[in-house]
Amino acid sequence: MSVRGEASRNVWLGVLTAVVLAGGVTWILVSKAWEEPPPPTPSRARLDFDPRCEYRIRAPGEEIDVYARPRDDAMIVGEIAHDRRLEVLSKRQSWLELEGPVAGWVRRRYATERCPETD
Repeated sequence: MSVRGEASRNVWLGVLTAVVLAGGVTWILVSKAWEEPPPPTPSRARLDFDPRCEYRIRAPGEEIDVYARPRDDAMIVGEIAHDRRLEVLSKRQSWLELEGPVAGWVRRRYATERCPETD
């Protein structure tokens, strides 16, 4: 094979390698971004807390991330500012499942809970 033919072959091998690597990296990034949807919302009849309680974000000067799932490595679906009232659907260990103002999950440590006095 001539020097020119070998150089042309090496260029095409380099291009092919770059395309394969770029495709692999793209696939990894896209597959990570497409997470499973959050689990189904529990019915109000099965809540493990008093739905009359009021929850608010407590993070002066900050906005708290809302996650798609109750995991720190889950996709962030929004943010909630300090002192915003939360519409809570359920509690799970250290997480609150929200219906609003953004649907998703927040860490319980960033929320205050105020419940009415019981008789």
